[in-house]
Amino acid sequence: MKLKTFNYGKFSYEYYLVFQNRKTLALTVQPNLKIILKCPFSYCEHKIEKFLKRKWVWLEKQLHYFSKFQKKYYQKEFVSGESFLYLGRQYKLLLKQSKIDHVKFTKGLINLFTTESFSNSKHNKRILEKWYADKTQTVFKERYEEVMKKFDYDFTPELVTRKMNKRWGSFLSNKKIILNSLLLLMLLLLLIIDE
Repeated sequence: MKLKTFNYGKFSYEYYLVFQNRKTLALTVQPNLKIILKCPFSYCEHKIEKFLKRKWVWLEKQLHYFSKFQKKYYQKEFVSGESFLYLGRQYKLLLKQSKIDHVKFTKGLINLFTTESFSNSKHNKRILEKWYADKTQTVFKERYEEVMKKFDYDFTPELVTRKMNKRWGSFLSNKKIILNSLLLLMLLLLLIIDE
């Protein structure tokens, strides 16, 4: 994988070039704005440039689309008043001083109790991320057990959660189901677990 630059008029893009045993070119833009171009071993630089020039309008649209989510998701300061997704809905964050770091979800608020200063956003982020991780395990386990009742498997696949860049989930042949932990933020469940 090589990092390259494509210039076209006033536009300039950095992209990752991957040569593979394939017949066609494949251009993707990931949600983190990373541009990847997969192409056959036989393609020369001229052909690649020609392809990118044909795709620059599409490329610009994709980058613009994903950049909207960058502002919403990647620039959190973890202070009172900010909103965070939980089970498909937005909730306000409220910071409170405490002797123990923890998070409690009550009355439509995400209450973050911290032992540090309210302005310590790194510490607040760690507390909130741990709460999300714990909730992911609880919510996914309960929903998984409920859904598995609808299938007539002679085995129960192992459930694994982790952050994934390109997909929401996978079913592996070794009887394992992997779900993207970010689903917890997006998923609107009909039954919200009592805290």
